[in-house]
Amino acid sequence: MNDGLDVDELVDGIGLDADEIAWRKEFVGFDAEDERRLSRYEDAFAENAERIADDFYENLTDHEQTVDVIGRSEKGLEQLKRTQSAYLVTLAEGDYGEEYFEDRARIGKIHDMLGMPMKHYLGQYGVYYDLILPLIGDRLVDSLTDRLAPDGADAEVDDATAAAVEEEVDDAIEDLLSVLRIVNLDTQVVTDTYIQSYSEKLTEAVERNERLMAEVEAEVEAPLADLRESAGGVADSAAEVGDAAEDQSERVAEISSEVANLSATVEEVASTADEVERTSGRAETLAEDGRDAAADAASAMDDIGDAVDEVAADVEALQERVEEIDEFVDAINGIADQTNLLALNASIEAFRASRFVWSAMPL
Repeated sequence: MNDGLDVDELVDGIGLDADEIAWRKEFVGFDAEDERRLSRYEDAFAENAERIADDFYENLTDHEQTVDVIGRSEKGLEQLKRTQSAYLVTLAEGDYGEEYFEDRARIGKIHDMLGMPMKHYLGQYGVYYDLILPLIGDRLVDSLTDRLAPDGADAEVDDATAAAVEEEVDDAIEDLLSVLRIVNLDTQVVTDTYIQSYSEKLTEAVERNERLMAEVEAEVEAPLADLRESAGGVADSAAEVGDAAEDQSERVAEISSEVANLSATVEEVASTADEVERTSGRAETLAEDGRDAAADAASAMDDIGDAVDEVAADVEALQERVEEIDEFVDAINGIADQTNLLALNASIEAFRASRFVWSAMPL
């Protein structure tokens, strides 16, 4: 149990530092004179430690409540007695610094960890008084009889005087024990009231926190319900959007295919148009050549009388040019027919694509 106990943290938690210890000593009037007086009993405590420990635990084992607490300890009864004997001797060792009070804090915490009620723990000191004060009484009896003895080293008081001294001392000790017992009982009750007060404050704090948590839970329950409902709606909408997006994607793919086909048709039309343009250029060139030839022929006809052979040759050449022009005209007509057909196909493809695009667009 000691292994899991952090003494430094414990004394820090209860504020038991050097200043606090000094204040407590001053408050109860504990000073160097008290230390000197206590140290005189170190030998007496050591000599009687074992007997006092036996008597101490004999009293504890006579009560069912304290027996239950003893049973929770990891130590056996004999180990507890040895620990108690060592504790008794430290009361009179004369060293009452921080280490002494840290050890006392550790002892108190261990008893708390064992679940010992405060009335048991404080009540133990009443038992201690009963066991320790007689030792002080015995010393007082010896001191008084020595002082009452007649002069002389071997002188002794008579038996009647010694008996009277012992009786008076014992009676005074009993008076003192009576005072200490009632003070101990008062201390137990007062300590219980402090503990009860702290317990009530703690209970009130816990109940206040529970009420606050209940209020917060009630306040957020409705929004959470709305949020859960909204989340469900969002999930459904997301599914619908996903389906629509998939359908739209398929339609876009179809449109892309149609556009690709249309683009191919347009390219084909453009290629045909280029060929028409080239053929037209050649035809225009040939026509120009024909006009030139015709002009030459006309000139030759005006001069027919001078060069009949030359006119014949020019007419033949003109005929050849006309035949070439006819061939190119036929080619142009063929190309024009092909161009018209391609244009018609392009128009049909464009119309189909436009209809598909409009049908694919969401309303």
